[in-house]
Amino acid sequence: MKQLLSLLTICLLVLGFTSPSFAQEDKDCGHFSTWKEAQHFYNTNDPGNDPHDLDRDGDGIVCETLAGFDVNYEAGTPLGDATTDTTDPTNDEGAGLAETATYYPVGVTIGLIVGTIGLFLLLFKRRTTIE
Repeated sequence: MKQLLSLLTICLLVLGFTSPSFAQEDKDCGHFSTWKEAQHFYNTNDPGNDPHDLDRDGDGIVCETLAGFDVNYEAGTPLGDATTDTTDPTNDEGAGLAETATYYPVGVTIGLIVGTIGLFLLLFKRRTTIE
């Protein structure tokens, strides 16, 4: 029974580091420096559902007040890759992790270390009990 409880504790510790707190944060227009960047994000992140509520008027065009807004843009048409737009001076590609980056690998690593220590302690205790 103690072994089962120890195993469950290890599993909870490992899985506990992968929590919803590592999920992507909610975006609004203030998170984007240009309209093209916001529209590209909207087009590539489930625009039919609009999980970030960027298109409040429902016309398929988001953040019309941001710099670079194209009044001739038709909703649903491709923009091209906004992240490699060389005409955009605010493009800082390669400058570091995106705001959507998470610490998921760190959490998994910590969980595996804790699990390994727990397993080692479990086996060590079992060995001393047998002898």
